[in-house]
Amino acid sequence: MTRNVQRTGDMSRDVKLKLYIQEDGDIVVAINGGGQLARVEFCQCGIGGGQSPNTLKALRNLFEAMEKDNCPQNTQNNTKIGDVRNECTG
Repeated sequence: MTRNVQRTGDMSRDVKLKLYIQEDGDIVVAINGGGQLARVEFCQCGIGGGQSPNTLKALRNLFEAMEKDNCPQNTQNNTKIGDVRNECTG
């Protein structure tokens, strides 16, 4: 099951940063705004052929930070997507 999270930009309500963690552990970063979509995928190291282990780790940390920012006590009109039920309590 792919997990995903998104945050709306602070300076433009039309621009969203989205992260997807795929079942195989790869992470897709997407920026959607103004009718445009840009995305880049970082693969797991080893079998996945990934070349960016530090970037992958940083994106996992960013994913967790975005989930925390999406918790109801932290959210001010930002869109939340994904499963944040445990992240909001812990």
